[in-house]
Amino acid sequence: MCRNIGLAAALLVLGAVPAIAQEPVALTATPCRPMAQVDWTAPPPAQFGIALGCLEQEDYGGAIRFHAVAAAMMFFDAMRVGDPAARSVHAEVAKAFGDQAGEQAMSAQSAFLRTMDKAAFSAEVCKLFEEKGPPQHAVTYMEGRGEAGVDILRPGFDPAAAWTEVSALMMRCLPGG
Repeated sequence: MCRNIGLAAALLVLGAVPAIAQEPVALTATPCRPMAQVDWTAPPPAQFGIALGCLEQEDYGGAIRFHAVAAAMMFFDAMRVGDPAARSVHAEVAKAFGDQAGEQAMSAQSAFLRTMDKAAFSAEVCKLFEEKGPPQHAVTYMEGRGEAGVDILRPGFDPAAAWTEVSALMMRCLPGG
C-alpha cells in the first residue's frame, strides 16, 4: 500500500508546475478519530491534519488510515482539476505533511507496517471507499493557484469512474468487493 501511495505522490509531484505565489499550505493537527467517522466533505489538507493528530496521540494505525484517505482524495483532485498550476498545490500539501510529521511519520509507518494485517487494512479502506463513493469536498484549497477567473474543474468529469480508478490504483480495490 505504501508503495502505491508513494507512487501516486510521485506522479502528483512530477506533474506539478510552479504555483502562483500564495501563502504556504499549513496543516492543523486535529484529534484522531475512527475511520467510520471520516468526513467525506473535508478536503485532503483536513484529512492530513487528522493524520497528524493521530500521530500526536500515537495512534499509528489511525495516522496511516487517514493518510491513505488524504492521498486518495488528492489523487482524485488531480484527476478532476484541469489547471496544472492549481494541481501543483498537491506537492505543497505533501511537503507540509512531511515537514510537520517528520521522523514521527517514519516511525509510525514502520511500527504499523510491522504489526498490521495488510489484507485486512486494504479491505477496511476499500470498504470505506466503496461505501462513501467519490469524495464530496470542494477544491477550495486549490483555488487561487491557477489561472485567474478560470473554473479549475474539468468539464464533463465523471466522479464515479475517477473514484473507481483511484481506489483500484491506490488500494487495489475492486468494485463490489
